[in-house]
Amino acid sequence: MKAQLLETLLQHLRPSCILEVGCYVGYSAVRFGAAVQWQKGEVCSVEMVSWFGIMDVFFWLGCGM
Repeated sequence: MKAQLLETLLQHLRPSCILEVGCYVGYSAVRFGAAVQWQKGEVCSVEMVSWFGIMDVFFWLGCGM
């Protein structure tokens, strides 16, 4: 439900760039990317906890990205 609400908001605001601070495993970044993909938007995710950054790499590989 939260993800759908965010996607609806992003479709109305139509940002060209999103900065996400604290991405954990990147699930929300994938959703953000889906929301801005049609207009060639960009998502930049920053994680301060190195362990989460390592997990993020495996998540992205598993998604085929």
